[in-house]
Amino acid sequence: MHFTVCISQNAFHSMHFTACISHYAFHSKHFTVCISHCTFHSVHFTVCISLYAFLSMNFYVLHTMLQVNGNKTHAMLLTTAQNRRLNNLDLIVNFGNEQQRSSKVERLLGLPVHKNMKFTEFIQDNEKSLIKGLNTRLNALKQIKKYASFKQRLAIANGIFFSKVIFLISVWGGAENYLMESIQIVVNKAMRVVCKVGKSVRLKDLQRMCNWMTVTQAAKYHSLMDARRILNTKQPTYLYSKLVTALQERQHGHHTRHGAREIEPRLALIRSSWLYRVVADMRRMPQELLDMPVGGSRDKAYRARLRAWVTSDTQ
Repeated sequence: MHFTVCISQNAFHSMHFTACISHYAFHSKHFTVCISHCTFHSVHFTVCISLYAFLSMNFYVLHTMLQVNGNKTHAMLLTTAQNRRLNNLDLIVNFGNEQQRSSKVERLLGLPVHKNMKFTEFIQDNEKSLIKGLNTRLNALKQIKKYASFKQRLAIANGIFFSKVIFLISVWGGAENYLMESIQIVVNKAMRVVCKVGKSVRLKDLQRMCNWMTVTQAAKYHSLMDARRILNTKQPTYLYSKLVTALQERQHGHHTRHGAREIEPRLALIRSSWLYRVVADMRRMPQELLDMPVGGSRDKAYRARLRAWVTSDTQ
């Protein structure tokens, strides 16, 4: 298994480290360290501990004479492509006699994480990319459409196709428009196969027949559902604190004092992050929808009303 080290640009410059360590040890076991200033822009990949714990771990390894397996050890410097190019940033980590340079892509919790913190690798460039996986499933739907009824085709499509679309969609839902559109094209083809209709049928009619949302709508819907769960359960603690702080800042107008216009983050990477998207969407949501209670049949009513609002808000 892999021993992975990820260091962000802020951590690299300011030496303000946080780390995530799993409960396994070295060599044949599973050991992970992520060093980042915001755990990949508030997406819940890791639980953080302090620099002191990271250094204590390093001291423990040296004191007990444990050796890191260089063949199973990868390092990654997380920063933007522009910053990497302008400042000629690179990362070299020495593990005993082994020297590791920054990896381009590492798989973390089922998601290929690129060193530039983009989702192109996950959506279209990887050998097992989302687009390739959807096209494989689309071909399977084409094979069964001759023999299955509409109800059967829709059930199979929901199980093997659309479930693939919404997997980790809260994380990559802020990807570039051209990536979202490329996924939507494959989804449109799948709806036509399920409904057994040609290109003359409107997409809105297909969405109504399949009861599917667009990719952009699904990203917004599932991100807001995740935010509701985090606010109610207060878990994960890190995301809860970040989300509450961001909502309070928006509520009290910290960004728009004295009538000043709210300034958007300069980096598109931040604007596309889960936290920024969720806070911006919750700011536009009707207050009665935000105040709906939690639990039982009320959750079903909330999902229905949220879906209706997302559909109307995202055309």
